[in-house]
Amino acid sequence: MASEKENIATFRRRKNSRLGLRWLAYLYIAGTLLLFGSCRDDQMASSGEDALQYGVTDSSGSSSPVIVHGLEDTLEVMERLLQLQRELRTNGSNRVLAEKLKSLSFDTTSGCFLTVGKGTINPNHPASAQAAGRKLAAGYDGKRWAVYLKAWHTGNWVPFGDPVKGEVVYSKILHETLSRDTLYQLLLVPVGSIVVRDLP
Repeated sequence: MASEKENIATFRRRKNSRLGLRWLAYLYIAGTLLLFGSCRDDQMASSGEDALQYGVTDSSGSSSPVIVHGLEDTLEVMERLLQLQRELRTNGSNRVLAEKLKSLSFDTTSGCFLTVGKGTINPNHPASAQAAGRKLAAGYDGKRWAVYLKAWHTGNWVPFGDPVKGEVVYSKILHETLSRDTLYQLLLVPVGSIVVRDLP
């Protein structure tokens, strides 16, 4: 009997020891992953910039990735996006322009769209609220473009300016620039965060 009890006790000790080692292994792996993620975030924060890779369609129709670093590249991207958006505002049914904008806007690394929203001061708002109102308007405009881009991305053609219902659950402001009284925002919008409803 004594030997059987000793065997049972020995078995339990070994089982508990294995469980303890297993938990230590889990904790080690979790700690390593957290450390890796923290280092990566610190590296991105210390660089002071987000690196983006987006598709640029050239005159031959082929798309090539371009890495965006720093303010100069950011401003160039914003200007190219704005130029196409300006053309589509006056010619919303032009599918060629819409395709060019979609190709330029899509960030092939993160699966996000880059859009530019613009907002101006509303003189009817109190002076203390005008800057905040302008910022909200710029964000709304950028998200509006994202809804159209998501529709085009999923094969649904909606001319720009035609009614389309949708919402953007999440977006990130990558850059803001002020020109006279107009605020421009470069937004990064994940495709999955764009919800389009009631397509024709």
